[in-house]
Amino acid sequence: MKIYLKKRIDQNDIVFFFILCLTMLSGYFSGASVGFAWASPLWNIGIITMFFIVIFNYILSRKIDRDILNLLLVGGIVFIVFLVVSYMSGPDRGYAWRNVLIIVKVLIVHISVLLFARAPGIHFFRRMKQSFLLFNIWGIMNMIVLTIQIYVKGFMMPSSWLSMNRYYEDLCSGLYGFNGTHRLGIYMTFLFIYNQYYGEFETGKKDRIKIYLYNVLLLGWHFILSTQNDNMTIYMLTAIFFAAYLFLDMYWRNGSLKGKVMKWLKYALIVGVVIVSVLCIPVVRNFVLGKVMDRIYKFGAITSTTAHGSTERLGILLYSFENGFGYKLGKGIGYFSFGGGDLGTNADLGFLHFGISSMSSMIYLLGLWFYLFLVFWISKIYQRLTRESADLFFPVILLIMLFITFYTTNLTSITMSVCLMLLFSVFAMMRERIKTSDMDGAARRRQL
Repeated sequence: MKIYLKKRIDQNDIVFFFILCLTMLSGYFSGASVGFAWASPLWNIGIITMFFIVIFNYILSRKIDRDILNLLLVGGIVFIVFLVVSYMSGPDRGYAWRNVLIIVKVLIVHISVLLFARAPGIHFFRRMKQSFLLFNIWGIMNMIVLTIQIYVKGFMMPSSWLSMNRYYEDLCSGLYGFNGTHRLGIYMTFLFIYNQYYGEFETGKKDRIKIYLYNVLLLGWHFILSTQNDNMTIYMLTAIFFAAYLFLDMYWRNGSLKGKVMKWLKYALIVGVVIVSVLCIPVVRNFVLGKVMDRIYKFGAITSTTAHGSTERLGILLYSFENGFGYKLGKGIGYFSFGGGDLGTNADLGFLHFGISSMSSMIYLLGLWFYLFLVFWISKIYQRLTRESADLFFPVILLIMLFITFYTTNLTSITMSVCLMLLFSVFAMMRERIKTSDMDGAARRRQL
């Protein structure tokens, strides 16, 4: 395994370093983490600076991709029209500007990472491959901190966190800040998929087995800890992304139907062995078959008036549709804050966890059509991370996004947005490696 050190650092190295900081540090040191409000202006300055550096360099390259340009221009115009119409159609209770800034920052990050990844000479994927050690050290550090937090109350938590949220499990999120279990879950899911890719495409046979074994152990460690901090997200995210990875890996490879079926059977066997192995751990088995399944059953019996806690994801959605405004343009961009918090005691809303789901809060405030547009636009941005033709990549991304927006706050979270950009970059890296290996194989066959 190689460690890469550069003697000369250029602005592209700084941009990539800042992307890593957004991935790893923005969750803990941010306005969302109570006690670190001072960090928000610094992140905002960094995001704006990154955006202009990337735009300037992309224009100077004189190799502008027209498809990307059209995607961003058309999407940007539709986005602005939606916001203006939403603002004019609903009352502004003082939250419009705050909500607009939240969404715009997330979009700026998406656009910046896309243009940085696709700019000529940046070698974004190469930089990601060279960060194997850094990504894994950060993941292990989070697992160590999370382990200590579970057994030592208040470890690496300001006292204000404990007074703001008395449900201690929500605060056990490693180095991802206040109520950061979902942020930690998405990063660790990225790490598991990244390690799977790295072992399959970037190492030899001996190292591949070591990385696979290490990845399974890391996954098991996190699964066990997740039973202690009530983090059900990691089980669903890992299952969805591993299924997507295995499906696209098989689909994108050339070969006979028989070969693909055999590969599917091999993957099914591997997945089956992993699932059985994980369920053999009593604490994990009891958590999955108990709390996780109970949560799924509860969602099936929820109404807008009985939703409480995590089931408010669905309750807020039902409330929006039952009262008619969800099908239209929502209550208005200025009616509530995406962050919830001080709005939880509002008598006309009644939900204590407003903002717990990007899907429900977006549809409540801006309506179904804006939500569908935003998910479609961001999914197209993820798709454009690869230069190669990638059949079924977009539908897979879209299905994943529909689930993630329902269960997390990714559309309003910088940290989760960057983690998802890196995660889908791994799929794009896999596509390009498969394409290259197919071309090399075809060239060898022609020589014969």
